[in-house]
Amino acid sequence: MGGETALFAIFTDTLELHPMKIIHTADWHVGHELYGYDREADFEDFFAKLVRLMAEEQPDALLVSGDVYDSYMPSNAAVKQLNTALLSLHEASPETEIILTAGNHDSGLRLEAAAPPWLSHRIHLIGTVDPTLERNRIEIEGKGVVMAIPFCYPANFPHQESDKVEGRQERFFQRVSEQLSKESLPTVLMAHLYLSGVQLNGTRQPRDIVGGSEAMPLSDIGTGYDYLALGHIHRRQRVGDRALYSGSPLPISFDEPVEHGVLVVELHKGKAPRVDFRALTTARPLLTLPEEAVSYSDAIDLLRTIDADKQAYIRLHVKVNGDAPLPFDYLEQATKALEGKSARYCTVKVESPESVAAERVEQRMVSPDELNTYTAQRIVEMYLEEHTDLSEEGRQELLDLFGTIDEVCSQEGITI
Repeated sequence: MGGETALFAIFTDTLELHPMKIIHTADWHVGHELYGYDREADFEDFFAKLVRLMAEEQPDALLVSGDVYDSYMPSNAAVKQLNTALLSLHEASPETEIILTAGNHDSGLRLEAAAPPWLSHRIHLIGTVDPTLERNRIEIEGKGVVMAIPFCYPANFPHQESDKVEGRQERFFQRVSEQLSKESLPTVLMAHLYLSGVQLNGTRQPRDIVGGSEAMPLSDIGTGYDYLALGHIHRRQRVGDRALYSGSPLPISFDEPVEHGVLVVELHKGKAPRVDFRALTTARPLLTLPEEAVSYSDAIDLLRTIDADKQAYIRLHVKVNGDAPLPFDYLEQATKALEGKSARYCTVKVESPESVAAERVEQRMVSPDELNTYTAQRIVEMYLEEHTDLSEEGRQELLDLFGTIDEVCSQEGITI
């Protein structure tokens, strides 16, 4: 008995000296376009920085908590870019387990279909929830256990036939929490969801539903984990002693005026995690100019003063009223003002005396010139984000249908 006690003491001392180290990130949105502009170079820059960080830190696990892609049907270019990045990340730290879960922007079935060849590289693509949780439980040898839960609509979580729809999500996470509490090694729960009381982007206030996900109290998830690696909200923040959103590594909209990066986390069993934020500068930042709204003519004058080699996406901040509305050729003026320069004009943020109208414009965030860049499939995705009653298979069929329509239109040169 004494020998067993001594061995256990040595084992626990070793865990204390060598904690589980993870890099936590989420919401990559690979393939994202901003007002029609391809962001492939932005993602290449991010991946290069992440590869360097992996080489320096040699973590036990790299966790990507949902929204790997920006679309249910990512382009071939987006898939190729992700595949290349995953290979580079693996080569930078060959012993690291790399775990990616599907978010509400991903097709879980499509992501998981690509999973088998990656397992030999310690790369796990988790797109669905296994009712037994076996496929979602990933052991980091000698260091910890990760329970990788992808995005799932509340009604679709695994359940008994007799279960009521109400409370199904909470009951599922309580079961997960109970299972994690039995593990002897440090545990991480990955989830892509919207927790009550979180801060959203910029100055927007929290809403009841974000991206088709209803707000969920942190208490409903249970306490069986040592660290909760969250995705879905692009603003980095702590929502509990052991629960954090990493935020997105790149700004996805102009309403994300916060510092972006990834989290390096060290874990001991039963102790508060040690979290270190690593900021990642954006190669081409999203700028709203000027900070205070001005007339449109003054905003155009400001565009003309921007250095020719300045890399940035620009949103103009403009004040309008009945006597000075937006000119009919506002898009042409802005584009011409940046002609020959590296900066890219995207859209305009309008302020007017009519606060209700101004709020509607701000929340809408879709200008006529942006809407013209949307594919039929993207419009369907936006619809599905607000209508969550379809099954995963039904959603996929609808997206596949409109994706096919987009492909045919592209081949035939038809504009929808």
